[in-house]
Amino acid sequence: RRVHGTPSECLFFFGMKETILLLCLIVTVFAQLGLSGNQVNRRPGVFPSYPKLTNQGSARRQNSHVFTKLDDRTADPCNEFVDTTVGFRDCQTVPDPQVTVLLPSEASDHPWVPRIQNQQANAALTLTGRGFAGYTQANLRLALVNPVLGCGSLSGTSTAKTVTVTKADPDSTLTFIPHASWISKDFELIHRPYSLCFSTDSGNTYVYTGFKIQATWHCSDTSPCSTKQPTNPPKAGGSGYDQLTSEELKVRNARLTCCKAGTSSTISVGQCIFTSTDGSGAPTSCCGNARVEVATERCCNAANNWVTWLDTPCPCRQVDELGNSPRCPGSELCCFNSKYPEFDAGVGAIGECYNPTTHRCCRSGMRYDPGAQQCCAITGVQSLNVPCPCSTDDHCRGNSIDVTARETTLRCCAQTEPAPYEVQECNIYSNYPEGTGPYQSARCNGKCMDPQYQICCNGVLCAKEYEKCCNSTCCNRFTQTCEPSFRRPAPGNPANPIDFFVRYEVCSTIEQMTPHKALWLFVYPTIWLLTTFLSTGIVLVFANKASSRSYAAIEQAIITVALLLILFSLVLFFSPAYKYTFVILFIELIAILTAASRVLKLNIVCLALHFVLILYLLDPFHGNQWFTLSYHRMTNGRPDRETAGIMHTIFKMWRNLKSVEEEHWCPDWYLGYGRHDPLLRDTDRFDNPDMFNFAYCNRSYIALLLIFSSIILLLGLVQLMLVLLALLLRFTKPSVKLIVREEYDSGEEVPLY
Repeated sequence: RRVHGTPSECLFFFGMKETILLLCLIVTVFAQLGLSGNQVNRRPGVFPSYPKLTNQGSARRQNSHVFTKLDDRTADPCNEFVDTTVGFRDCQTVPDPQVTVLLPSEASDHPWVPRIQNQQANAALTLTGRGFAGYTQANLRLALVNPVLGCGSLSGTSTAKTVTVTKADPDSTLTFIPHASWISKDFELIHRPYSLCFSTDSGNTYVYTGFKIQATWHCSDTSPCSTKQPTNPPKAGGSGYDQLTSEELKVRNARLTCCKAGTSSTISVGQCIFTSTDGSGAPTSCCGNARVEVATERCCNAANNWVTWLDTPCPCRQVDELGNSPRCPGSELCCFNSKYPEFDAGVGAIGECYNPTTHRCCRSGMRYDPGAQQCCAITGVQSLNVPCPCSTDDHCRGNSIDVTARETTLRCCAQTEPAPYEVQECNIYSNYPEGTGPYQSARCNGKCMDPQYQICCNGVLCAKEYEKCCNSTCCNRFTQTCEPSFRRPAPGNPANPIDFFVRYEVCSTIEQMTPHKALWLFVYPTIWLLTTFLSTGIVLVFANKASSRSYAAIEQAIITVALLLILFSLVLFFSPAYKYTFVILFIELIAILTAASRVLKLNIVCLALHFVLILYLLDPFHGNQWFTLSYHRMTNGRPDRETAGIMHTIFKMWRNLKSVEEEHWCPDWYLGYGRHDPLLRDTDRFDNPDMFNFAYCNRSYIALLLIFSSIILLLGLVQLMLVLLALLLRFTKPSVKLIVREEYDSGEEVPLY
């Protein structure tokens, strides 16, 4: 957003109130800070590709002119897109050495020095561009300015250092003679390039040309940097350099390497740079006659003086394959825009250099890091974390120059049921001509997927290894389940007939049967049942073989009731009250052994155990913390009074609707299994809203458990009485004495004893 106005204008508009003035100052400062952070977007195929520091004011596209070349330097491409305003630095998308044209200082031994000083015609430089046809030659001006201030600071000001411009070609070429002050010693001692600014209205407004000018002491084969002459600035102060300190002189004297200009330069100015002599590494190096800061910059092409940042790709031209110097440094390759057939990567085509061992080339003309990025047919280079948009399988294959075998198997995952209502506009021309754009703006219904580890669920990408399709939802195989269900289309509106009794597949975590839940629900109860049958069978075999006599009626009754108690308690294995069955099983097996063995002490023990069993089933002391036989304890360690006895324990599983809906005691016992998932039910028109649980926590099953528990209580009391009677009848001595007499033939009875 562009902010107009200076603090003085705000003061004039709002009046002389100090408070409003302060607010205007704050708004202006923050607006400038915000605008200074804007950057030029990366455009593939435009040299160079990556922006760096911009700090321009208001950004807009220039509809008038564009600068491209000056001497052997290529203009900063940001001059085509940005305009500069007062108070902002000039835009910058490439390092200064890339756009800085070197002029020989007046202390140099260079043939152009007297030409510029005398403003001779043979000192003219050619500025190439386009869009100059509508300008009047008499109104054209060029001037230099500190890039920190920006070309906008010259607007509306008069300066004696401007130069006039001649239109050598009506539309594409301008010529000018550099001002004599541009090669002065004072300008040389600034040690930094100045922005070259262009005006089309006699200096009223200035814009940045994309070039910079710097004066430097010229070195060559005949004037090396080590020459010891009084006027040589690298080795001595000389005339005009008296203002330099001793430290500054030492720095200048250490610049012993000459960066010479190539044959493409009209002026051919060399400059001295510092290189280390101890082999510890130099802070600067040469790229043609450009000085490269090794810490932040690198040389791309010395013949063309192409310099770029360390973290950005080098530019390259297809024309270099036709006989000029190599396009890219070292073993790097050139990546051209081959996405559109209309763009022929022939002579003059611009591309990006890339290292094939660390980067790959996208057909949109951009290099990318395959470890963090990917090349998409519709959106170009984008993050690997977001799948490429597509509408056909071809959009997912062959988007890179060097296609891998895995990329040939990619497919497009799109929604099929129901068919999308939106009309797709998904083709490679969606981001024409750059070929790259944000994936959010792509009007594609599909996403590219890798069938090696992904599956398509009606337009949704799921992990093949651990997920399955549930309609259009990725359902985890280990923690979720896909259930057919009736869903309500409008919750709270039972009169709505849409989708009544229509089944949908819904992914549910609540009703998922995990292996851990299955152990408690099926495996453990089955093992307990087998253990019960085995132990009961062993005891019955022993009872059958223990004695050859026939059992008395009381003993048969004890064995029968014991088997009935075991039988009716088996259902408790499939409930949280399974421990009651273990106690009943143990005591009743003792009862069977007691009936078969007729041992007095065992009968007494059996009677005591049945008395304890009755106390455990009824728990008459559940109000007492010490004598309670509560089935369950609370988190604080105290007995749970709601589980005092078998009836209370089962009753807690369904005490009332509120307890079932809020506490979930029974489902929590089975690790959450047994609760209905609300998303799987149509409680407005089909499912009972008061039925919250199923499986072993179902209300009908709990009612069955209560019936069986009441039978167990009755049989337990009967068994207690039978064991007590058996003790009295079998082990009490008779009170009647039996006398046996023998009768002789004489009729006299003689007692035997």
